[in-house]
Amino acid sequence: MIYGWMLWIWGLALLAAAVGYVVLTRRRGTRRRPPGLAVANTRLLTRLPQYSMLLRRYRRLVGLMGIAALLLLASGIGMSVRPGSSSRVATDKQNRDIEFCLDVSGSMADSDVKIAKSLVALAGQLAGQRVGLTIFNQGAVVKFPLTDDASYVGAQLENLYHKLATSDSAYAAGAIASYDPTGTWVGDGLMTCVQQFDQLSQRRARSIVIATDNATGKGETYTVPQAAAEAQRAGIRIYAFMPLDLVSDPHDLAQMRSVAASTGGGVYPTDASSSVTDAARQILKQEAARFKTPPVLTRTDRPLIPFAVALAAVAVLLLLAWRVER
Repeated sequence: MIYGWMLWIWGLALLAAAVGYVVLTRRRGTRRRPPGLAVANTRLLTRLPQYSMLLRRYRRLVGLMGIAALLLLASGIGMSVRPGSSSRVATDKQNRDIEFCLDVSGSMADSDVKIAKSLVALAGQLAGQRVGLTIFNQGAVVKFPLTDDASYVGAQLENLYHKLATSDSAYAAGAIASYDPTGTWVGDGLMTCVQQFDQLSQRRARSIVIATDNATGKGETYTVPQAAAEAQRAGIRIYAFMPLDLVSDPHDLAQMRSVAASTGGGVYPTDASSSVTDAARQILKQEAARFKTPPVLTRTDRPLIPFAVALAAVAVLLLLAWRVER
């Protein structure tokens, strides 16, 4: 395989060779004796101190040009063998997809702020993983799809926390219907999050972190068990954050525990006595242990040193050729 920097090196080498050839040819041309102009006693001229000094100077310059040419040749050979370094890169994080699914109904306002703050604190641990965010109430809005752009994810989570902490109603536009149905369509919101996962043929750790009180209303298209069954078929784990002190119907908690357990996940409280950050860290740790892949050996070309030597050699050759001509 020919690399662009190799073409540059060989081009510079040919340029240096051409310059050297021109210089030597011109020198030889000027030394030819004109026909019919023989000069006697030139030995006396060559014994002059000035002549000896110029001859020694010329030989030094030619010797230095030879050394520079050898350095250029050596650096070209060095780069042709592709100097570089090898390292092992862990790929575990690159096999994880996490979809955050937040219920933005009024009863979840305080819990959502706590969860968003914890996600901001854990943003650094999400680097390399594909992360997405969906909010829902009577409708669902995908704030950003699954992406491994860590800086973008961090900025969006910061924006999520700021909007929820300031109760910015515009942020939930599209998730809250213009009419006022009873309850939240948790099943539809969960199903929307399930449908965000692509590349289902690849072996990846997929999980949904949903924050909801599971106070399901009437009129939803999918029930929570139906959405959970779809997640189970796709190999997606469901982890739920629930404000247990605000759950008025024991059936809501029991149902969420059941569907989360059926996928291999679980339910975590978000009341004042619990640490949402610790729970989120535990979820990330649990997901990290699902698929262990061996590190990948990567090689990085590092032609900088021989390339710099080649450039320096070319510069020296051009300078010496100019000095020889004078």
